[in-house]
Amino acid sequence: MRPLNNFATELVAVDVSGHREETFILPRKGWVFLSCTAMIPSNGRVRIGLDPHGTNDAILDMAASGPSVRETMRLLEKGSHTLAIACENASAQIVVRSIPEMIFSRMGYHPHIRPYGPYDWAFLEKNGILDHITTLSVNAGAAIPDEVRQGWMDRGRRWIGYINAPGLRNPEDAPKSYGTWSQALKNGPHLSALISDEFYPRVEAQFTFWTDALQRMRKEGILNERKFYAYVAGDMWAHKHTRDFAQLLMNGDDRLVWEVYLLEKTTEAEARQYLERQFIQRMLAWQRVQPGVENHMIIALSVLSSPPALLQNTNPGVDFKVWMDMQVQALATHPVFAGIQGLMWWTSGYATEETVRWEAKLFRHYCIEGNTERLSSDPYELPHLINPDFALGRHGWEIQAAEQDSVQVRSHERYGEMAGRRWSTREGELPGDTFLWMRRSSQGPNTCAQEIRALEPGRLYSLKMLVGDYRDLVENRSGEGPLGLRIDIQGAEEDRARGFDFQFRTRQLRDDYHLTYIWRIFRATAPTAKLVLSDAVPDAPSGRELAINFIELQPYLEHAP
Repeated sequence: MRPLNNFATELVAVDVSGHREETFILPRKGWVFLSCTAMIPSNGRVRIGLDPHGTNDAILDMAASGPSVRETMRLLEKGSHTLAIACENASAQIVVRSIPEMIFSRMGYHPHIRPYGPYDWAFLEKNGILDHITTLSVNAGAAIPDEVRQGWMDRGRRWIGYINAPGLRNPEDAPKSYGTWSQALKNGPHLSALISDEFYPRVEAQFTFWTDALQRMRKEGILNERKFYAYVAGDMWAHKHTRDFAQLLMNGDDRLVWEVYLLEKTTEAEARQYLERQFIQRMLAWQRVQPGVENHMIIALSVLSSPPALLQNTNPGVDFKVWMDMQVQALATHPVFAGIQGLMWWTSGYATEETVRWEAKLFRHYCIEGNTERLSSDPYELPHLINPDFALGRHGWEIQAAEQDSVQVRSHERYGEMAGRRWSTREGELPGDTFLWMRRSSQGPNTCAQEIRALEPGRLYSLKMLVGDYRDLVENRSGEGPLGLRIDIQGAEEDRARGFDFQFRTRQLRDDYHLTYIWRIFRATAPTAKLVLSDAVPDAPSGRELAINFIELQPYLEHAP
């Protein structure tokens, strides 16, 4: 065995011609990745079987007319396993690696920003995401077409059913846990596990019912071959009732899905210190009081990067994809995370389509290929715009007002929280309360412009921002409809087919305020371009007041994984 990083270990790497058997050993039950790169002439064939049936029941069967590279994944028991390889008039390179469980959360949870989706089977298949995961999470009672359900299982992959933890919000529901969970498994024979959301230390009284439910399900055989995955949050190691619950899961070889939702920091140096403090040191604290906990753990990182929950993508001066990359690199390389069983991101409904595709790229890079260096070569701190949140007033922006004081930088207490950036006020981060204010004038348009810097000609970039009606904000009104903002990206080629403006209702503080989320894609044609915002929109009413912030411009992931 040759460890590549904390996630991936190479078990087999051989060149084969003719017939051959290769034996490898798994030190614990887990997933393996098998890849075959074949050279097959017109009369050739390559078949690879896995114990006990050998090539008579091949898991890979390649002919001359088929692809030259084929891959698959399987969940195997601890111990010795044998590959039966038959190369008929052909040769092949065979690689087998042990890999972690890679969970997509969750199919069918379509984005709140609807133009990004839907995140259904067709989307996952089209974008290659299915090739880079072992497990699909779906709502426990979701109706899945027979051919999809069985087809995924025929590929050796697993379904896991998502369900709430009874009693989390209403303590009176906690006694219903056994009935809720056991019925979900009975109604979903295709489900290999349940993943339940979520287990906080502060709700101590409910743990008695949750523990009793799991013990009863084990005693009755409901969890014999199926598993229970518990989303856990907070400092679980600091409380006896949560340590006892964690030990119950460990004893049954179930999974603790530890939610580690990390905020963007202003600089990369601050981000690295934050990873050390909030990720690595907390893992060490848990291991000190509960040794071996990592061997039963799935890490759930956060992909909350799109309204109405910009909770992790709070800073428009930082590339969120790079921040995702840094988190997985820490998991793959720091010794404290050796033994971690799997990885997932929570959750698709709050993610951009680009971010969902980036998840799969990170799974491939770290968990399957076993890399240790960062996947992205882009900088953590975005160099393209100065002061994109107007926290520094007008700095960096060229402003032309139609009349005196018709363009200003203003703020509104807890505006960022209302927009879904409610955690960004911690530890001195940008609260998102400042914005550019424009009042449309009958005398002409207001404009705000800035040069876009450090572009790579030929590369795609995304631009996003939030726009609200200022009068609706300060007068507690609920208004809908177009706001009348014009966006020009001068000196670049805009992909208008993929851009959109989508209005959504806020969920924090007020549920009646509407914001417009703007998304644009453009291809750079030179190292610089120019972003121009104006209210020069035909038929827009005079006096309309706009609030504009969170102007994030960053490289866009062009290709599917």
